[in-house]
Amino acid sequence: MNVYGGFPPLIIRAAPDGTVLSGGDPVYSVTVLDEDLFWMSSGFETVILRGFWYPSTIASLDRESKIEMKRFYEISGADMSLLPFSLHDFGGRGVSCGEQAEVGGAAHLVNYMGSDTVEGVLAMNFYYDSPMSAFSVFATEHSVECSFGLDVEGEGEYIRAMLANAVEGTILSIVIDGKDTKRCAERLCAPASEGGFREAIIASKAKVVFRPDSGDMMEIVPWLIRLQAKSFGTTTNAAGYLVINHVGIIQGDGVDRLNMLTLIGNILAMGFVATSVVFGSGGSLLQKVNRDTLKWAQKGSAILVDDTWVGIAKDPITDPGKKSKEGVMTTIRNIATRETKPFRLDTAEVPEGWEDVHRLALHTGRLYNKVANLPPSKETTMAVQPISPQEALDAKITTIPDWMIETVNEMLTSRMTKRPYITLLQKDICNAAIKKAAEAGVKTSSSEIYAEHWMDFEPFYEKAGWKVAYDKPAYCETYEANFTFTKKD
Repeated sequence: MNVYGGFPPLIIRAAPDGTVLSGGDPVYSVTVLDEDLFWMSSGFETVILRGFWYPSTIASLDRESKIEMKRFYEISGADMSLLPFSLHDFGGRGVSCGEQAEVGGAAHLVNYMGSDTVEGVLAMNFYYDSPMSAFSVFATEHSVECSFGLDVEGEGEYIRAMLANAVEGTILSIVIDGKDTKRCAERLCAPASEGGFREAIIASKAKVVFRPDSGDMMEIVPWLIRLQAKSFGTTTNAAGYLVINHVGIIQGDGVDRLNMLTLIGNILAMGFVATSVVFGSGGSLLQKVNRDTLKWAQKGSAILVDDTWVGIAKDPITDPGKKSKEGVMTTIRNIATRETKPFRLDTAEVPEGWEDVHRLALHTGRLYNKVANLPPSKETTMAVQPISPQEALDAKITTIPDWMIETVNEMLTSRMTKRPYITLLQKDICNAAIKKAAEAGVKTSSSEIYAEHWMDFEPFYEKAGWKVAYDKPAYCETYEANFTFTKKD
């Protein structure tokens, strides 16, 4: 408490979010330099590792499936704008708690943009300052279907009611297996003269998606595709594959990465485009993974002895595959080829043509990852310094436009009182900065300011003698996002 202000003296370096690494590359390192508290480097393993392995495993498996899916889309000449929606997250109810839904659901959105896991979408929006990270469609589910009755008459009323709510230019997903999947599908595809809804679907000008939710997908989906093609007709795209008009299919039962790709391959073999079916995954997507899926582990790799790092590693003769890394480790990346590999920092300098992937993420309770991972701004210099300028910043952080710093300086000056703190609303800073930029002949907007992270100025003002706290509302809170500047003692 007296030495570190109540924070554990952990130094964590890590690859920035979204970095693509190879198996065996170090993702992060934990260092403690206090000789009395060295044990903390391993003592916090459980807390740290579980924050890495689960979301990274979800995102990595998603990336692999998306790469394979992209190949099928390219082969069949599919609309590539639909690729981010080819695997929809139905996994919210299949996880152990809301927190897992947040973490796993957000990880899915690294690669895809379709989700019904609300916690994951909200988490991604909140932590990554995204206006909206994922989307869904108007869709029915079994309680709606069953409430109309499962006989032929109830089935007709159900379909009729759903089509009445269809909005032109949107997607309507209809679950069809409350009783008899094939009977319901045939009615959807039949003409009105036969008691069907083909004309009503076309007239709605919505894309109506059939959702079979039981049965063998390898049998039922090809059957549905042929039925839809016969009823609604097809066009042939530039790649020579058939595209069904007006309707589609979402397969949301029993989906995992293997059978999803198998089914898409079968559909291409039938001569139909890959977008003839999209997928939703519930039980498998966020839950059927564990720490050993991608062999995650954290092990001691070096100890400091008389100011010299000494490498340590486990090397069990009963399982050579469990040999751990030795030394002060990082991951380096070839600037030209983007190849990555493990690298030992205590025995050599990073070679020319390579770069250290890891960035400082945490140092004794202070987070650096948000600042350190930002892309460089369009400004290359910063002539105007914050109030009471001091030494150059220790951390390598993005530069801020002069007019942004001038704006904050003026707001602080105008609101300075005998109170020990000053609170500035984020929206007020943004609006004032836009006007200040215009005075300097620069045209900007609030969206550009947020996208370029030009309000991430806290480290500058920390160095200038302020304590700066940023606060924004959580999911259900309504107060304005704000910065509180407090004069340091």
